[in-house]
Amino acid sequence: MVNGSFASALTESPQQIAKAFQRPSVIRRGFGDDLLDFIEAGPKLRKWYGEGERMPKDGGSPLDDGDTETTLQTASDVPRTAVLVTDADSPLAEQVVLQLILAREEVKVLVKSVSTATAAFGSYVKPCLGNTGSVQALQPALTGAKAVVCTGRLGNLLQAAEQQRLYHIVVVSSAGASSGGFLLDSFMDAEVAAQREKGREEAVSRCSVPHTIVRVGRIRDTPGGQQALDFSQDSSAAAPGDVCREDLAKVLVECLQHPPKTARVFAVQNRQTREPPEDLASQISRLREAVPV
Repeated sequence: MVNGSFASALTESPQQIAKAFQRPSVIRRGFGDDLLDFIEAGPKLRKWYGEGERMPKDGGSPLDDGDTETTLQTASDVPRTAVLVTDADSPLAEQVVLQLILAREEVKVLVKSVSTATAAFGSYVKPCLGNTGSVQALQPALTGAKAVVCTGRLGNLLQAAEQQRLYHIVVVSSAGASSGGFLLDSFMDAEVAAQREKGREEAVSRCSVPHTIVRVGRIRDTPGGQQALDFSQDSSAAAPGDVCREDLAKVLVECLQHPPKTARVFAVQNRQTREPPEDLASQISRLREAVPV
């Protein structure tokens, strides 16, 4: 990224960088987009956000795309400390990865290309080759994971999560949203199409793993942190409105800090009035759990 303000940030602290991204001159793309550029081009971020604290466990480099040999371990062999993001090369999932890095979480990503993920995120993530449709890919990806964030296709994820006795699953759904503007989005974006799959929420609700379903309307590529968020658990309410991709990613990551005993379901959208954002932790902690059927 060529940007005078950003280039000067290479010598500033993380707090100064975050403040710089709020200036009107750099607010066009959103903090998540600029952070991705920084991860790809700024080695100092690795120093600031603790790369040295979270190096690959075996000291080796990630596997090449063609290397399918994986040592399978049971859940009891490895401490469950990581968060797995599936379809992590899709737009919303990529934003979730960025927010997890900022939260200093240990991150695993299920991706189509290990080399691309490594080039984008470096040693901040542990990439696993495959998708949720492959049981062979899910087994090693879930090893050592405490939670999963799924923004795309469910595939065999729910069954694999049950087998691994995962602690928490966070799933994005727009299955009940109005179709306005979605047809073209779904055609162009496999992630959006997956979020609109019929039976998506029902399948998650049958899963024995504690889960959070986040209902959304249309996801917009607008700068995050500019508008307050409205949360609703009223099943009779109208379909949720638009939500900023970056704001939604922050919500998904914050949900990981508030795992339900069984289930939690809510809708989220950006507030139409220009009110400042509220504290996400407080908003999510006030949401009630779903009543078991």
